[in-house]
Amino acid sequence: MVVFGAMVNTAAGKSDDVVMNPGSYWYQPGGVDHVTKCVAKTECMVFLSQPGPFDFVPVKDIKPE
Repeated sequence: MVVFGAMVNTAAGKSDDVVMNPGSYWYQPGGVDHVTKCVAKTECMVFLSQPGPFDFVPVKDIKPE
């Protein structure tokens, strides 16, 4: 859930960047490549809840914007 700021969470192969403002939330299935980024002019904070271990795997080929 977005606590403050504005976030975008886009699954691999999709281009539908929907901006999520505070109070917005999304479900991300495990094992699906995706990009989650802060698009606000200030910092962003999200609250993350999941039933199992955190499975964060960074992608090395992403170039900074």
